[in-house]
Amino acid sequence: MKIFAALAALWITAALMLVVFLLDDDSTCGTAVPAPASPGAPLPAGSKVYPVAQGVFTITDGFGARGGAHKGTDYAAPEGTPIYAAMDGVVHDSGPASGFGDWIVLDHNINGEIWSTVYGHMYEKDLLVHVGDQIAAGQQISRVGTNGESTGPHLHFEVWTAGGRNGGGTPIDSVPWLEGAAQPGAGPAPTPGATPAPGVTVDPAAAAGTGTGISPTTPAPAPAPTTTGNSAGCAPADSGGGVDNLQPGLVPPEFEPWYRRAGALCPQISSSLLAAQGRQEGGFSPEGGANTSALSQTGAQGPSQFEPYTWTSWGAPVDDQGTPIGPVGTGDIHKPSDAIMAQGRFMCHIAEAVDGWISSGQVHWSGDRRELYVAGYNAGEGAVLSSGGFPTGSSDYVTQTRPYVDNILAMEPQYRRALS
Repeated sequence: MKIFAALAALWITAALMLVVFLLDDDSTCGTAVPAPASPGAPLPAGSKVYPVAQGVFTITDGFGARGGAHKGTDYAAPEGTPIYAAMDGVVHDSGPASGFGDWIVLDHNINGEIWSTVYGHMYEKDLLVHVGDQIAAGQQISRVGTNGESTGPHLHFEVWTAGGRNGGGTPIDSVPWLEGAAQPGAGPAPTPGATPAPGVTVDPAAAAGTGTGISPTTPAPAPAPTTTGNSAGCAPADSGGGVDNLQPGLVPPEFEPWYRRAGALCPQISSSLLAAQGRQEGGFSPEGGANTSALSQTGAQGPSQFEPYTWTSWGAPVDDQGTPIGPVGTGDIHKPSDAIMAQGRFMCHIAEAVDGWISSGQVHWSGDRRELYVAGYNAGEGAVLSSGGFPTGSSDYVTQTRPYVDNILAMEPQYRRALS
């Protein structure tokens, strides 16, 4: 019996060691898991959230009241009721404001334009965020008060269109704007006085990115509702890294074979991801020869929007199979074959670098690594390394890189076909 007991203990120990080994393996991608729905889970990019939980507030004064002087909506609720960010954004102001007592102004990037939401009548002691903080939709930012020109505890909430609260925007009624919004509480409340690490300031123009960011003409797609990365921080299992997973007929015929070939260059990058990125970058412009219709204000050109100096490191003419057949830095930046294969090679380079930095501990990331790969294409992989994660330290990373990444990852499933 002692022998059997010893053998049983040995088998149990071996099984536990195998489980630990599998859980600790950060080098491979496993099966995607359903997106968590419990409180504290991040909301999909672009989500709107009620600033106060439904069932707690009563609207006591609507938009346009008092002869049009009331630019917001008053959500009456007990003093101390949590107030939540209505969308992802950055804190433009947090502190005293005439008439508001203390307020918070958040700026949000919506289709390449800066909008603002305003939260008023809080007390200074209840302000949980500071100017420059990056805020997630559903994150608690304050508590209901009755500070300033107020006759009772309530949240005065405003929504300002393109230009924002401090840049020439226009206030609109928040009630229809919030229609269909999620319930708050999905993001963790920060500790009062705590702010995210500022990271290292990096000049985006010098960070070796292709750098056009979100195009004002590119509509914001619906968020992807299906899966999140697995425990290794990988892409969803059906995103098809390293294989052709492009849904037929969704991109122009002259682009399709090149996204298919470029998507098979490395295991981290898929055809569907490159196609979504191409939609965001150049809008599938029919590029060829001297056509420069996709020339950006920063000088980025072609369907993959390469900066000329970045093209000198990644551009090359390719044969019918996508293999480079000329010197690096040559080729046609406007030609789909040359540009898309260069896009694929550059993305694979970024992915390999990011994976190496995560393995070495220079970058800390537990989410979908594609966020960092795509951010590196826009802001430069150096910005990822300097920040130790998603680029921080520049307003461009908030107004350009963050929505650029969110839009691409939200669009990617639209271009993806199921792989058997």
